[in-house]
Amino acid sequence: MKKILLIALLITLSGCNYDNIVEVETQRNYSGEYQTSLQNIETIILYISHDGKMSLSGTGNWNGLAFNFAGTVMNKHALLTFSLKKTSLGDLEGTIDCFFDDAGMFLAGGYVLRNEYNIVQSAINFRLVSRAIYN
Repeated sequence: MKKILLIALLITLSGCNYDNIVEVETQRNYSGEYQTSLQNIETIILYISHDGKMSLSGTGNWNGLAFNFAGTVMNKHALLTFSLKKTSLGDLEGTIDCFFDDAGMFLAGGYVLRNEYNIVQSAINFRLVSRAIYN
């Protein structure tokens, strides 16, 4: 009887293919409030709503100017687009090209603001200050 169980166990083990192990990728939800570091003179706040897939949207506040943004996220890389109206440089179109860290606690990258006369770009870093809670 033990020989039969041993043979059945060996047949079962030899039939398994370990080369095709697929790890399930967990979807992250990056929804929440992100702020630039407190060392900046101008605090920039983003309220991000993420659908858990590719779409991001939300509102922001940049140097006292409120704006809406839309964006996408794929493999922790996010691209946000927005418009700033009535700035000291006039109306500007903007993008933030950035990456979330593994835990979604930080967002870092660069921004570009442009209109027909000006291009302003720099690095930018955000930290999560409040996670959105869904019921």
